[in-house]
Parts: sequence; structure tokens; C-alpha cells
Amino acid sequence: MTRHASADHGRNKLLFWGALMSSLIGWAPLLAGLISAGAASAFGCEVNEAYAHPCMVMGADISDALYTGFMSMFLLIFTAPVILISITLWIILAVSRMRSPPDAPGGANT
Repeated sequence: MTRHASADHGRNKLLFWGALMSSLIGWAPLLAGLISAGAASAFGCEVNEAYAHPCMVMGADISDALYTGFMSMFLLIFTAPVILISITLWIILAVSRMRSPPDAPGGANT
């Protein structure tokens, strides 16, 4: 492995982890909201931004958890810049991997 290929591999690895972490942080509020809405639908409950409607599942009221998860979608206002950063990092990583030579680690043929 040449020094140039090693540097590209290290940079691609850093880009990958940066893109992955920013994606997890940025998209987490949307995922929490969608999971809460899906769970409420599956259990036949109602969830909205007005208040926590009672939702009994196996003898426990999960309305507060569903409401909190659903309301976390509003945090997208604050995580939108992180989402833009994650999209940018994924694009840079894809372009970097397409431009790397096929015999280099992390290249297009691995």
C-alpha cells in the first residue's frame, strides 16, 4: 500500500464515520416521531401534538412515551443543519470512492 493510498483510506474512513454519526444525530428526531406514530397506529391509539391521548397496551399506559416521541419531530428544526452536513459528507464520500483507484483499499472494487 502506498502512502497516497493509505492517506485516502484514512480519509475515507473518517468521512464514513463522520457521515454516519451526523446522519444518526440529524435524523433521530424524525425516526422517533415515525416510530411513535407507527406504534400508536399499530396499537389502535391516537397521537397528535395537542396532548397525550390514553393508550393502554398490556395494562400499561404508554401515551406519554408515544407523545414524547411524536413531539420530538419538532427537533428537526434544530437538527436540519446536521442533516445537511450528513448529506454533504455522504456525497463527498461517494465521489471520493468513485475517484479512488480500484486497487486501493476502500476503492470502487472492494
